[in-house]
Amino acid sequence: MSEKQSLPELPEWWAPDHPEIRAHGTLSVGPDGATVTLVDHVPGFGVGNYSGTVLLGETATEKFTLLHPMVTASSHRVTQERAWFYTTAISDTLLRGMHVEDPAKMRFDYATVRLAGLREMSLIEAIKPNRETMKFVSPGLGARFVKLPGKGQLVFRAKVETTKSTLYQETTERDAEVEIHPNKALTLFDFDTSWLRPLEALTILGARGSTDLQHFTLTKVGEGEPTQTATVESRAPALAGKPPAIYQPLLPLAALGDEAERVIGRWWRLYSKLGPSAGFLHAALSGEMYLEQKLLLGMSFIEAYHREIHDAKRRSLRQRTDALIQRARQVVPEIDPDAMLAKDLADTRNALAHLDKNMSGKVLDGEDLIDGVKQLRLIIEINLLLDLKLTKALVHDLAPWSYSQGDEIPFVMLQS
Repeated sequence: MSEKQSLPELPEWWAPDHPEIRAHGTLSVGPDGATVTLVDHVPGFGVGNYSGTVLLGETATEKFTLLHPMVTASSHRVTQERAWFYTTAISDTLLRGMHVEDPAKMRFDYATVRLAGLREMSLIEAIKPNRETMKFVSPGLGARFVKLPGKGQLVFRAKVETTKSTLYQETTERDAEVEIHPNKALTLFDFDTSWLRPLEALTILGARGSTDLQHFTLTKVGEGEPTQTATVESRAPALAGKPPAIYQPLLPLAALGDEAERVIGRWWRLYSKLGPSAGFLHAALSGEMYLEQKLLLGMSFIEAYHREIHDAKRRSLRQRTDALIQRARQVVPEIDPDAMLAKDLADTRNALAHLDKNMSGKVLDGEDLIDGVKQLRLIIEINLLLDLKLTKALVHDLAPWSYSQGDEIPFVMLQS
């Protein structure tokens, strides 16, 4: 949702433990989350934070659950006729279509997700050596089922929607979405950490750009009761960059051929092994920040990633960086021709971390900093692709193809 939108109707709101006391209040939803302004009193609302975990609401046609609301303003006025209350609460997450009184206990059977960049990863076609066209998914029965042992199943689907305007013109939109079917029903938190985050990171890596959550629904299949579906509206992370107008994917899934299912399964295992450092990965590959911040986060990821995945022994940051550079050079020999990149990146990181650019060693600045950050990103990307067991030949083809499509060309060799 690109701008704040308010409901035409005025919902009623209440706390789960006091359903008999209801208040009217406006609801608006936008990129910065959901905002509710109450004009009556709800138990637990007042100066400070709301003591409950959710606020429930409804109109004549729709149900809402505001998760973990935080009170930002509260006031009241007493007249001879009555007391007036005004309270504003904000939340990162709103559920439309369902009341969830306890998010920690409510479990859902499956989810449907659309992410910016997922379409390009899923729908771009690849060409086999014999010039035969390969597709990862296609509309209708061309869905792709990916089983993740011990976890569940992903279903990649292609969608084609045709709409007609008032001038009788037809517009066709091609998109892709993923259905998530875990082996057992999960809470919203479990879907987010175990499924949505890894899928989001895979899209950032594969589409080679920032992403955002375009559509997210959770479905609970009732036993003897109607199936319930909630649409999840969440605020994007603060450091998330704006998705590009055009993606130049690094990992079109069609290029994986019959290996696609195994590669996606390896990604889930790799992401799990990264642990807390996975958060650095999101920021290093897609964060919207100054170059100095990008280098700091990229080097933090390098250090944790190499330690967790490649070598748990005690190593310096420079040694870990150099090891990953040498591994990337097996695919792209033109990286780091002067053999100084690891030292320069480590020295710059240390200078920035200690707020001292006068430390010994070269501190990258200006054009050198721009080039260093680009190379750092490519080194991370190549190593991740190799950890997914893509062949060196395939990675060597994918990286130049992806980078040569736009203006973000880190090396002269990638222009060819």
